Formats: sequence, structure tokens, C-alpha cells
Amino acid sequence: MSRQNEIMKRTARAFKTPDDLLPGVPLLELYGNCRVLIENHHGVTGYSCCEISVCTDLGTYFINGNQLEIASMTKHRLVVRGAVESVILRCRR
Repeated sequence: MSRQNEIMKRTARAFKTPDDLLPGVPLLELYGNCRVLIENHHGVTGYSCCEISVCTDLGTYFINGNQLEIASMTKHRLVVRGAVESVILRCRR
């Protein structure tokens, strides 16, 4: 994590601001079992109809399921659709 991000996190804690308001912090939203939104990602590292892996500052998210597809993707935002069975985060060490 960069020094600037660490300073911003400490400032947010001091003012009791939620971490999800900080720029660059990954945000994952799961809508039922059919849609996953990931913001502040660094790209897709693996793609198949059963698993999509996405790199973030925290680590890699693995979205598992059936008939998975990337519905939309921009530089900072990714939406996956399909029958989502699990989302796993493997943190960086």
C-alpha cells in the first residue's frame, strides 16, 4: 500500500469516515446470486464460464459459478453476471 493511501486511511479513521469512501480502496457488491460489482480493480487475471479472477490492491477475488460473463468493464469498474456460487478473496502477503 502506498504511503499516500496509508495517510488517507489514518485520516479517515481519525474523522470516523468509512473506508469505502477512500479513493483506490476496492469495493465489492453482491446482488443476490446473479451479479457482482467490483470497483477499483486492476484487471481480470483469469476468465472462464465457471471462474473469473480479478486483481485488486487487497489481493485477488475469485468469482465462482456457472454461465459467468463480464457484463461491463471500465478502468475502475467491473460487473460480472451469471449464477454466482462463491466469491473468495486471496489476500496479498
